[in-house]
Amino acid sequence: MLRNFKKTKTLKSVQMSAKNYVEEEDEKKELSFKENKTLFIKTKLKKAGLAIWNNKEKEFFGRDSLSWTYVGLMYFIYYGVLGGFSWAMIAIFMGITKSTYLTHPKYIGTSSPISSDGNIFPGMGMRPHIGTGPSEIEFNMLNPNDYKKYVENLDIFLRDYEKKNDIIQNCESLENDILNQKNSSDCYDFKNFLNKLNCSRNESYGFSSGSPCVLLKLNQIFSWEPGNVVFPLYENVHQNSCQIEEFDKKKNKLNHIFFSCKGDTENDNQNINWIKYGSPKEDNSCFGSIPFYFYPYRNEENYSQPLVVVKLDVIQNQKIMIKCDAWAENILRDSKKGYGSIRFSLKITS
Repeated sequence: MLRNFKKTKTLKSVQMSAKNYVEEEDEKKELSFKENKTLFIKTKLKKAGLAIWNNKEKEFFGRDSLSWTYVGLMYFIYYGVLGGFSWAMIAIFMGITKSTYLTHPKYIGTSSPISSDGNIFPGMGMRPHIGTGPSEIEFNMLNPNDYKKYVENLDIFLRDYEKKNDIIQNCESLENDILNQKNSSDCYDFKNFLNKLNCSRNESYGFSSGSPCVLLKLNQIFSWEPGNVVFPLYENVHQNSCQIEEFDKKKNKLNHIFFSCKGDTENDNQNINWIKYGSPKEDNSCFGSIPFYFYPYRNEENYSQPLVVVKLDVIQNQKIMIKCDAWAENILRDSKKGYGSIRFSLKITS
């Protein structure tokens, strides 16, 4: 036991001696640095200078002139090939898309990539539309935060119309001259028919009153024309809103694309109190309409895509599927493919 104690004591003495030695060496180094600070800095700067330019070896950043020539030549060839390839791809793209006056696509009509079976049909869209899935509108009419997202969606969509709304004049003369190339945006006072249906921004587009307004539109297709007039059948409109006598009177309109909405099923129809339409030419309860003079679209300056406003009053606390169709000779109605028809659901609570 005494022997072990002596061994432990000896080990501690050795450890203390080693520690003191290290500390003494550190103190010497620190003293050496302080005494030779100027020499130390000069040595570091000299080494840094040699790293940039070594006069003895004639090297710049570690490479001589021949080495730098090889590097420069390699990168010149590399970026030259890369730039040439990029330019070639741009040239091919411009060649494919080039048109006569650079104001319209090279392939239009049935030669367009969006044609189907030798025909080209416009799709139908609606606003408000949140996200990329099926169109669903559901809100509490007493809670502004609940329908705020729909109001903001319509605000954003109508922003361009606000800017163009000052360019308005009478277009009655175009009714009998649909080939006139007058800019159709000059004929379009969308605020007027929004206000008539109490669908203005100040009224939260009808959401605050529980009778929301939705906007229907056909997708823009360059040079597409609607063809001849096709009237919707009475069975295609919401009959509680439109009496047969009124429907027959409205059928005398010519040179218009017609829009009709109703419940997707009979049960949906029964849950709809009424539907009203606002159109560029007039408002009624049977169908909406867009005059032919808005077509064909040819990328005119300040063009405003024509809209139809649909104001809906439905029974609350019921989820209702609503189907809207567009009617003209060159419009195919297929809601699955999105051609000329659209479905959306509506549920209002309070």
